[in-house]
Amino acid sequence: MTEISDYTSSTALRAFFGGRTERATSRAFALETFVLDWAATGAVDIFKGPGPDPTTLTGYGSGKLWLRTNTGVNATAGSVRIWNGSSPASSESNWPLLTKALFLTYLGLTSSGVLEASYATRAAAAAATIDASKTYLVVNGFASVQDGGGGLYRKLGSTPSPVKLWHFQSVDGAYWELVPEDNVVSVKQLGAKGDDSTDDRAAIQAAMDYWAPFTTPAASGGAVFLPTAVYRVGASLDMTGYHGLMIYGSGPLATEIKATGNFPVFFHSSSSAAPLNKATIRGMTIRGGGNTNALAHGVSWTWANGCEISDVVFYGCYYGLYLSHQWQTVLSDLYAHGGGADRCNTGIYMAESDTSFVDNAVIASGCVMTQCIADGYRILNGQGSKWSSCEAGACNIGWNIGNVGAGPPPCEWMHFANCLGDSCTQYNFLLQKGSAPYVGKMSFVGTWSGNAGIHGIGISGGEDISFAGGVNAGNTQAAIYLTQCTKVVVSSMACYGNNESATAGVYDITISAGTYNVITGNTLTSQTGTQNFGEVAATDSNSIVGNSFLNGATIAGANTKCRANQGLTTSKNGSATLLNGTSSIVVTHGLAVTPTLDEIVLQARASMDAVGLKDLWVSAVGATTFTITANTNATGNLVIAWQARCKV
Repeated sequence: MTEISDYTSSTALRAFFGGRTERATSRAFALETFVLDWAATGAVDIFKGPGPDPTTLTGYGSGKLWLRTNTGVNATAGSVRIWNGSSPASSESNWPLLTKALFLTYLGLTSSGVLEASYATRAAAAAATIDASKTYLVVNGFASVQDGGGGLYRKLGSTPSPVKLWHFQSVDGAYWELVPEDNVVSVKQLGAKGDDSTDDRAAIQAAMDYWAPFTTPAASGGAVFLPTAVYRVGASLDMTGYHGLMIYGSGPLATEIKATGNFPVFFHSSSSAAPLNKATIRGMTIRGGGNTNALAHGVSWTWANGCEISDVVFYGCYYGLYLSHQWQTVLSDLYAHGGGADRCNTGIYMAESDTSFVDNAVIASGCVMTQCIADGYRILNGQGSKWSSCEAGACNIGWNIGNVGAGPPPCEWMHFANCLGDSCTQYNFLLQKGSAPYVGKMSFVGTWSGNAGIHGIGISGGEDISFAGGVNAGNTQAAIYLTQCTKVVVSSMACYGNNESATAGVYDITISAGTYNVITGNTLTSQTGTQNFGEVAATDSNSIVGNSFLNGATIAGANTKCRANQGLTTSKNGSATLLNGTSSIVVTHGLAVTPTLDEIVLQARASMDAVGLKDLWVSAVGATTFTITANTNATGNLVIAWQARCKV
């Protein structure tokens, strides 16, 4: 057995490769691998081109290290050669074999030199006089060993302008620059302490600024990592123009950024000509500067394209997210919750655009906004947004959509799938047109709405809205209340336990002054002493088809708009007695719909001539009663049989 002290590359290779040619090939491969690994650290730049002349290739630079194996001018099998920069590049004599000595010479060292110096901390390296032959150094911490601030540094040939936090100067006068590992800069490498006391804003901003040269609209920037800690910031972290930059933590339970004033924690603002492209924030808790401070947002982005915010928890923000002029921004697994000072005023705020730009589209999934003081979601402009499996609970209003100023309706073309509103003080879902022409052109599929303090779903001025499938349960007043709506479709909804307050003029599903609305295939099983469905000042243009109204319904206008509904009584009969000295009597017909005059038949059970009567007629037909009137006072009690039927 070979002892470790006897190890040589020759003996090691001989154990696996019997032939000299094989060993030469393996050495060449090992050397090539080493060079490529070294390039990954940023120590050298390498081109590995297929052609015989590197000057013909895109990206050519004479100061680069060119590596070639077994192609073009390299005629020796298994060898690794480098171009020495002499002409012609097609001549093999200008491609010497790559040896250790030649490689170190290329780096400006000698075969006996060592490339790197090593220090316990960056502070120690800054206090040292470093051998001039060293071009790289490694530190094992920023201020103390293993504090998370260690890393690799390269020597610069001149003083950087300007000097940044990723630079430092050693006592010998040399400047050194941080070399990120895997394109990631840790904020602790630039001095962030994360002790929930120090203002770490400068260090975090510097980590973001490091990537500024690489964050162009056409190029993707690097990444900034915030290890497990609590980081205080005394001003906004400005992401303006940092395209492709990823800022991430160790997860919401591990990494927290805490604002100490009335400002957004992360901020970006630009214009339509220069939106923020492909930036990402993920994996952290963001604690704002107070839910009563109007600018204390978690993230404030204006003009963004294809960006992402995911796996983030918001506490103590006025708006957890303030978003304006978004284009396909991805929101996933976001949370706002907590009590007292931890509550957010509003979870997600989608700002209204001006009349020139009706654009604010997000793709949201798995977002949960609960216990917000005002709204879980305040959507003034959500043009083209898609919401999936998102929740608002125990807020004043869960989903507050629309209610905007004059101008183009900005809340169009939104889609909601399997979204929930629960236990909100007023409404779980509230859609209002405000001063816009309407709020609408959107769909809701599989909606849950329960236990609201007023209506589960309230829509005012809605147009072209579809609610298909879902459950509405336990709302204090209506499950769904439509006022001044047109072309709203409510289908396949299960409603139970609603309108326990039995508020006058309110039904489980209520239409007030609406036209061309469709109520179809719904099942309403609430039994609260009021009817399940009702129209208030509605027109004949609504359609009520194929519903189940266990507790009945009130239909305004003609009944031809109704068909195949269970719970709508179509025929009733009874009798009324016209007493001596009276000429009319009010009859309660007991129908769930309003009959027309031609649907009511009267028959006196005695000769009218015998009591001095000539005519009987019906008037004042209403949703619950009609009046029978005689042409002259009766001289005796007259029993009148009646039958009322409806064509539904």
